[in-house]
Amino acid sequence: MNYFEKCTRPNVSYAVHQCARFVEEPKVEHSKTIRQIVRYIHGTREGGLIIKPDQQKGLEVYVDADFAGTWDREDTSNKDTARSRHGYFISYNGVPIT
Repeated sequence: MNYFEKCTRPNVSYAVHQCARFVEEPKVEHSKTIRQIVRYIHGTREGGLIIKPDQQKGLEVYVDADFAGTWDREDTSNKDTARSRHGYFISYNGVPIT
């Protein structure tokens, strides 16, 4: 399921991640959810990522960052409220790399 989630089916990533959290002590609900995800993937097997390279684009990089966006200016004694977040997207010829 990790292969589908990472490589071809990003639409099931949240559900796969939630099931993976309980891999040490799975419950009946988790096996039902996994069966439901597999049925969904099987029923939509013609879907997935459809990648059409565009030779005109080349290498593209997009970056976004939020430095300490949840910092509480009123309560500066609690340094745990400062959380930095960042993300990036790299593609080549319009095809996502990471």
